[in-house]
Amino acid sequence: GHAPQPTPQQYTNDVAMEWKRLDPERWVFIEDEGPNVGRVNLPVGLYRMMRTAPAVLKLNIPKDIRVQVLRDDYALPEKEGCTEQNLSEWQSNMIEAIRTLEKRIGQARMDTMIALLRDGHAAEFASAALEYYDDLYEKHIKNEHGSANMKGDGERSATISTVTVDHMEQFNAVEVAQQVQISLSLLT
Repeated sequence: GHAPQPTPQQYTNDVAMEWKRLDPERWVFIEDEGPNVGRVNLPVGLYRMMRTAPAVLKLNIPKDIRVQVLRDDYALPEKEGCTEQNLSEWQSNMIEAIRTLEKRIGQARMDTMIALLRDGHAAEFASAALEYYDDLYEKHIKNEHGSANMKGDGERSATISTVTVDHMEQFNAVEVAQQVQISLSLLT
């Protein structure tokens, strides 16, 4: 469903060009899921800045909204014009990706997720995936080194504030931004 990723060198150049366009007088928000974005890496300096930032905002968005975002972004079978060949290739790729998690989630959980996917239960599959990633993200956000190096047992020195986004029936980036701005005004 997504465009092919750039080469690592092109990605680094793209990030640098985008960074240069930012207004240094304004807040910058970067999603920190680790140093990797698919098969490319964040520039080392940017990742270091993210891990040493003085403030971290953790968004708390209702699970049903997050499930819908995953379905909208990744659920090829729910997209218009999906052919049988597209569906078969998409499902094979998803199953292969789930199998790579077996050591972390165990065979029973992996088998359950694959069955949900094969049976066309996209919402239940997305919910199960979120349970796994939420646990991983909690460890990552608190650890001083991030998930790329979980050897350290130190905690981040940043202030971690949770921004609860509620009263949404579907994801709305403007509403999220407004609630983040309100939270920031309370911090400063």
